[in-house]
Amino acid sequence: MKQLKCKRQKSSMTFSELTKRLNPLDDSQIKWILKELILFNSKIIENSSDIFFEKDTEIDFEYKKILKQLNKVLNKNIPVQYITKSFSFYGLSFFIKKGCFVPRQETEYMLDWAVKQKKLIDKKYILDLCSGSGVLANTISYIKKNKDAIVIGVEKNRTPYKVGVKNQRNLKLKTQFIKSDIFKIDRSHYEKCDFIICNPPYIDKNDPNVDPSTKCEPKQALFAPQNGYYFYFRFLSEIYPILANGTEIIFEIGFNQKEEIEKFLIKNNITVFKFLKDLDDKDRVLYIKK
Repeated sequence: MKQLKCKRQKSSMTFSELTKRLNPLDDSQIKWILKELILFNSKIIENSSDIFFEKDTEIDFEYKKILKQLNKVLNKNIPVQYITKSFSFYGLSFFIKKGCFVPRQETEYMLDWAVKQKKLIDKKYILDLCSGSGVLANTISYIKKNKDAIVIGVEKNRTPYKVGVKNQRNLKLKTQFIKSDIFKIDRSHYEKCDFIICNPPYIDKNDPNVDPSTKCEPKQALFAPQNGYYFYFRFLSEIYPILANGTEIIFEIGFNQKEEIEKFLIKNNITVFKFLKDLDDKDRVLYIKK
C-alpha cells in the first residue's frame, strides 16, 4: 500500500478532517484501523460513537503520531492491536502485545457456537490448549465465573503465557494457566476434563497463500509440521484415547483441512464428529464427542 505522507497542515484539525485526510476513499478496513487508533490516542473520544458526535472538535493528539501509526499497520503489517495494546473478544477487552497471536473472527465464532449450543453449561473441567494470550480460557472463565468450574489454559511460550495471566488478573478471574507443551502436561488433566477447546498452529510452512497480515505475529502460533496437521494427528493419536467418555472437543481448523482430518478420524475409529462452517461457508471448526 502506498505510504501516507504528512502534508502541510493547519495549526488545528477536527476529527472529521482527520478521517477525510487519512481515509479519503472511505475504505472500510482503514476506517476500522483509524477508529482503533483514535480511541487509543484521544482522551476526548471514549467510544466509537464519539468520533461522529465530536467530528467538529479539534483532535487532541499529534497528527504526525497517528499518521506514523497508520503507516505501520498498512505498510509494515504490524497489527493495530500491537500499537493499542488491546483487543476486543466476545465483548471483553484484553491486553495484548508483540509476541502474541491476535485472535481472529474464526476463533470467536468457534466459542460462540459452543455457547449457543450450550456446550459449556454443565462442564466442570475445561482445558484451553495452545492457549496463546489466554483469550479463550479467560472468556470461558468469565462466562462461568459464578459456576463451580475449573478452567485451565495451557501455553508453552513465555510471552503469551504471561499475557494470559495478566488478563486473568485484570479481569479478576479464577482461570489457571500452565506453562507447558500440551503433550507434556500431567495426563491426569486429560483424564479429568470434560471439555477441550483448541486453536492450534495449523498453517503449512510452505503455504504460498499465507496472509501477509500475519507477518509480524509469532511463527510458533501459526505454522505446524506435517503440512499443518501435526497437532490434530498427534492429539487424536495420543490424547483422545485417554479422555473420559462424553468429553467434548472443539478445534479450529484451516479452511482446506477438512478432507485429510476426516480421513484420519475415520481411520482411527472416531465416529462422533462434525465440521462447522464459518460465515464465509468454509469448514473452520471441528467438533468431536468421545
